[in-house]
Amino acid sequence: MPFNAATADGPQIQNSSYRALKGGIKLKDIFRIIKNYKKNKLSKPCILMGYYQTVFNFGEKNFIRECKRSKVSGCIIVDLPWPENKNFSKLCKKNNITFVQLISPTTTLKRMREIIKNSDELNYLISMLSTTGGKLKSSSSKILKQLYSPLISKGAKFLNTSRRAAELIKYASNAFLATKITFINEIANLCETAGISVEDISVGMGSDARIGSRFLRAGPAYGGSCFPKDTKGLVSIADKFNSNLSIVKSVIKSNQNRKMLLTKRVLKIMNNKIKNKKIAVLGVTFKANTDDMRESSSLV
Repeated sequence: MPFNAATADGPQIQNSSYRALKGGIKLKDIFRIIKNYKKNKLSKPCILMGYYQTVFNFGEKNFIRECKRSKVSGCIIVDLPWPENKNFSKLCKKNNITFVQLISPTTTLKRMREIIKNSDELNYLISMLSTTGGKLKSSSSKILKQLYSPLISKGAKFLNTSRRAAELIKYASNAFLATKITFINEIANLCETAGISVEDISVGMGSDARIGSRFLRAGPAYGGSCFPKDTKGLVSIADKFNSNLSIVKSVIKSNQNRKMLLTKRVLKIMNNKIKNKKIAVLGVTFKANTDDMRESSSLV
């Protein structure tokens, strides 16, 4: 966006991004738009603003290379805070791309000073600063507790953790659920060769309170906006800390194999003759009661 453009708030950015993605807009299209914009001699500097997951999926080096080719002036990565953004910010600086450090409204004065002191000469965007006389009007914990008070009053747990722990809880939880789905899908493969109903296995296992019945329904590979990226994200984090998450890696591989297995079954039914054939597919979204096609297993 141009430097002098009004900055949208979080929900506006998310809604506009979702509409663009749903409409088929991809990152390469964004770079093409910027290239056309920069052809104008009177064009102003442009800053790309988005989420790190998009950069991660595209590849950091590929992203930086395209930014350079498109003459992007800088970028703001919303969900990549200090100090985790150090390596990426250095990569930007090496390629003459300005990395704008986004500081949260609830950042304490002490942490703010620490960020500014140790952020490798980054530029800083301080948004909606809520400090008065060096003190926060309200801590982030109090704000969130008040926000979730209707749920807490009904018995929901409110857990206060570090930001890194919160991120890992989310990744680990989705990776575990993805593991349950992948496990029952592999059991389904065994059941088919052994002549056993996998539904009986699911019900039997699910009746054990230690296991539970949810996410034990055999079917196509998992998909959606969370499981694929969170399992890969968890593995990526582990690799950075030289920790081998062999189970999660196996889940990712097995899930990909599941997609191909179902495709091969369709080919077998059609005797490998699908040219000029019309095949109706029911339930192409990644889960029921949604129109979301992100990472759906139907998109092989």
